Amino acid sequence: MGRSIAPGKGDPMRKLKNIQVFALALFVSACQTQNLSKPPLPSSSPLLSASAVPSPSVFPGLTSPSPVASSVPAFTPKPGSQVTPIPQLTPTPQPKPTASSLLPAGASVDASLKAEMAQILEKLSPGIQSHALVSEITHAHALQLAQDSKNTQFQIQATYDPISPSALQILMMHAGVFASDNLLNAYFSDSNSSSLLSRFSQQISKSMGNLPFTHYALEVIRKDSSWYVSLVLLTEIVTLKGLQLEYAQPAQLSLQGSIRDARFQTPSGLLTRPDGQVESLNLSSSDSRFELPLDLSSTGYYSFEINVVGPYGPQPATNFVVAVGVPYPKPENQPVPSPTPLPEISGLRQLLLNLVNSDRQAMGLSALSADPLLAQAAQNHSEDMINQGYIGHNSPSVGSPQQQVALAGVSDLVAQNIAISHSPENAQRELMSSPGHRKTLIKPEWTHVGFGISQAPDGFLYITQDFVQRKLVLDPFPASIKQGENIVVKGKALSSSGYLGVFLDGTIQGSPYNLSANPEFNLPVNLLSTGKHQLRIGISGPPVNNSYSFTFSNLWDFTVNP
Repeated sequence: MGRSIAPGKGDPMRKLKNIQVFALALFVSACQTQNLSKPPLPSSSPLLSASAVPSPSVFPGLTSPSPVASSVPAFTPKPGSQVTPIPQLTPTPQPKPTASSLLPAGASVDASLKAEMAQILEKLSPGIQSHALVSEITHAHALQLAQDSKNTQFQIQATYDPISPSALQILMMHAGVFASDNLLNAYFSDSNSSSLLSRFSQQISKSMGNLPFTHYALEVIRKDSSWYVSLVLLTEIVTLKGLQLEYAQPAQLSLQGSIRDARFQTPSGLLTRPDGQVESLNLSSSDSRFELPLDLSSTGYYSFEINVVGPYGPQPATNFVVAVGVPYPKPENQPVPSPTPLPEISGLRQLLLNLVNSDRQAMGLSALSADPLLAQAAQNHSEDMINQGYIGHNSPSVGSPQQQVALAGVSDLVAQNIAISHSPENAQRELMSSPGHRKTLIKPEWTHVGFGISQAPDGFLYITQDFVQRKLVLDPFPASIKQGENIVVKGKALSSSGYLGVFLDGTIQGSPYNLSANPEFNLPVNLLSTGKHQLRIGISGPPVNNSYSFTFSNLWDFTVNP
């Protein structure tokens, strides 16, 4: 989440909303293979990357086909479909950012005030550390502010072109720092040091929520009778070695990395190639270290994403662009207008739907239908993140995306994207630029989507997208039931072929139901024991050697009370 703020009334620098969307993607596979002769293996598995893909549960003795949807292949555009081309640019010199230690006349580093601000940061976020490399960047930025208080953007001595990280992120990557999008930069100026320190404490305390920063970089320059402050708060989850941002020609690389924050685990990688295809990377890991082979076999722009699983579920550890045979794209540094009240929510949801469908149809994919119950769940999650001060798929109070949609009465397996940005258009553009979110957005099988959008006090929009592939129209399930009562799985299949299976805690209830005979069904489930239970519903093709391969489309957790 790249954010740029210049807080405080009376400050000569106006507040900016910037630069990179903070986006998370969660994908739940709908496929498992089941044999009816033996109990299933556990269906849960660690979340992989920004995609949660359950391991296929295969019953011993079953000759089963390959799982249908346990992974999403790279998308190949249909003949005649339109794909936005990667722009080819006129080469420009590679930037070489430096932080000059020379101070202009009348300027000096105010070490005392800087130490007081550092104490505020360390009190607000115990364990946060000063980052030496990024501190060189804030030093240069504070000097820039002292020279011209209106010149607030980070500067790179070069010119680039298409969608790109921010100038700050590019400067950091050139310094070898591949931080996550949980990134904030703020700048302040004041002619009164006491007022400056008070504003610093008040404004920064609002920005340090439940997704903590790991490092800060801070500089305070005094010039004449005023102070100029540049601050960067960052989250550095992984370190990378053996990578450049630009390569003159195609190359085969081996990228070395490690997870430096013990709260995160299970690294995985995704890549968007210059032709727009998304593919999973063959990342190998041991303990906190990992190795990632990179095949940069053609010229153009590559978007890389390394994902991890953290306290609030899967999230990107870092996103970055590599240019092969073309110059690096321009940083996005355009100031964003101050926040304005949101239009009517229905209009915003229609705009989000139009943006998603436009991107899907440009790639030859079907348009999605808006679902009001998914929209309710997505809206609740966007508001919940703001109200509870966290960013992630898993709500501290509600739980996973599947549990979120269940509260709205939806049992379809769900995939979720999250974006935090200054506009719906920018959010969608950045989601399509991120391999994990692009993979979710262009999954051909989706049929329905719901959008949530809410504005935080700082003006940023918290956007949630919930996607499902609807195969069954089901009557609502109860959240709880008394022992001895039955649940009735009643509804209609949208396709009148295959066999329907209803599983309670992994065990099929009765025999598979032949949808070819009648797509409508009314199937009772006997509940004998109290406690928590899980219902799964799936469809299989014709049996092979009396074995069925079910692809699950619906899941429901409920409680049986005494």
